[in-house]
Amino acid sequence: MPHHDEPAVYVALLGSTTASAAEKVPFAHREHAEAVVTQWAQDHHDRPAVVEEWPGQRWQQFGPGGLSAVRRTVPARVRVFSMGPKSWAPDGRELVTWISDLEGWRWVWDFETDSYTDRPALARVEHRPGPSALTQASARGTDETAVREAFARACAEAQRTCGESPDRDLWETARGGRQSTPSATPRTPAELVAAHGPIIGRILRRPVPADTAPSDFADLIRNAAEATDRRSAAAADPFPNTAGRDLADAEGYLREALDLADGDREKDVLLTYVHNHLGRVERSGE
Repeated sequence: MPHHDEPAVYVALLGSTTASAAEKVPFAHREHAEAVVTQWAQDHHDRPAVVEEWPGQRWQQFGPGGLSAVRRTVPARVRVFSMGPKSWAPDGRELVTWISDLEGWRWVWDFETDSYTDRPALARVEHRPGPSALTQASARGTDETAVREAFARACAEAQRTCGESPDRDLWETARGGRQSTPSATPRTPAELVAAHGPIIGRILRRPVPADTAPSDFADLIRNAAEATDRRSAAAADPFPNTAGRDLADAEGYLREALDLADGDREKDVLLTYVHNHLGRVERSGE
């Protein structure tokens, strides 16, 4: 409890009832924090939310942004339509994953900076880092028609610029075989399962048997991506919000690899991509 001469900060804990795992939004007035928590509970039935009263000094020391981040009004909340992301490799080939065709409406608060906008449409095209060198397009906004138009333009731009990825050299090296694959890199789908089953099991919070069929493992990667996206949106997971996209990319590459014959150079390259993406997820959660 705060001292009588120290103003309290009312912290909305979203996604978890513990401060270490929750997304923390600070307020100067309890009624504002309680309004957010009540609405959050209605929007996210599977994600808990509570209000904690902190001494101002505690928030100054441990809260993101310090006292300057404390809000004195209820945050803006808008209904946002989003699409994508869709992904393209530097050679123009589209990588189809479970998130490629995602679209829909949801309520978003202004503190959810990766998802919020009050504009009719906001598109994004970005080059993803790493040897897969993907270029991704997405769009969101308050007007579905405008978002669809913006997404179409973003996809066209991503296709046009995918060959300009800053990591294209890494992608070409992997595909061309000019650099030997490290011995630790799995060379078969079965080795991939054995190497990365533990991290997928950690995300899913259940063991992944070493003899899991590769096609079933692809399904588990997708389940892990969905779980990580849900938890990271609520800051209730040790993995950053980029982990879901790495997992989705890994799933797409693994499914492509499983369609190729053993010994195919392209299959080796795709398995290396899967290994790299899953390795990045593992490192991000350390």
